[in-house]
Amino acid sequence: MCDEAALAALANDLSDAAVAELAALSLQETRARLQRMADPRMDHATLLREPHTLKGGARTVCATNLGNLAAALEERLRAGGAVSPVDIDTLETGFAVYAERIGRIAHAEVVAA
Repeated sequence: MCDEAALAALANDLSDAAVAELAALSLQETRARLQRMADPRMDHATLLREPHTLKGGARTVCATNLGNLAAALEERLRAGGAVSPVDIDTLETGFAVYAERIGRIAHAEVVAA
């Protein structure tokens, strides 16, 4: 889910171009984080940072659902849990939904300009 009202407010505060750049960077970083979280060799301290950083980054670019999914995983890891393939799949699905939505928004802004 993409909080479109918050995204519009962000674009108003910055610019459409700045938001598009921020979203592109976020998409790139999120892909890399998901790959790192899927690596079973990652130590717990490093692994714990990944969903924490993903949570903040997702919320910054108005990817509310992805941020909430990352927050839930972070809480579970802090309680001693582990990352499962289902967690990665769930995060990847949330990411794909956001990426598709932000792509449509960016395309609509290019067409409108």
